[in-house]
Amino acid sequence: METFDEHQPSSKAPASKSEAGFTLHEMAIGMAMMVITLGGIASFVKVGVESNQVMARQSAIDSKVGRVLDAVTRELGQSGITQLTPAVPAGDESLTFLTALDYAEGVTWSNPSRIEFQYDPSDPNDGVDNNGNGLIDEGYVVLVTNSGMANEDSRILATGVREYLQGETFNAVDDNGNGLVDEQGFCIELVDNTLVVRLSLQEVGPNGQIYTRTVETSVAPRN
Repeated sequence: METFDEHQPSSKAPASKSEAGFTLHEMAIGMAMMVITLGGIASFVKVGVESNQVMARQSAIDSKVGRVLDAVTRELGQSGITQLTPAVPAGDESLTFLTALDYAEGVTWSNPSRIEFQYDPSDPNDGVDNNGNGLIDEGYVVLVTNSGMANEDSRILATGVREYLQGETFNAVDDNGNGLVDEQGFCIELVDNTLVVRLSLQEVGPNGQIYTRTVETSVAPRN
């Protein structure tokens, strides 16, 4: 009869390190790697969100610029080259003009209209962001009909107009190289019987970043 000694060593080998589970050191390394991975994913998502915000803001300001220039073009396109004040605008921020109404017996002209840059009343020209919107000394593009008359009326075509055209500062120098000096964010120049209209618009994004869009267009008034 075969007997067993209860004190006899077991023939089962001790569990190896890999069979015994993770050590605290290994778990710490794993957690660190997980944190790094999650951090990378979060950063990637943040960059994507910010990029979408930038694109949306740029798209919005592009649409705004387009609407403003369309309105300006409609007004000035019906004016006459001999009906401008000043007669030869050279980067002026204000232009008075007459619109052709009828051609039956010569040209019948409208009452004077004026299109111009005006400072935002809530942010006067003092180098300070008075209205707290993130922009300094910004202005409007304003269309004034029946200019100088009792029934004069004003309509704002654009807000957030940069005080000076992008790249320009008030220093009696042509900083942006367009041939004009210290021109404002909306200005008009007559070149070879064509009106060149320039505009710089600004908007403040959710992160406080200022987005600027500068465009120019040409309008040929009637002779």
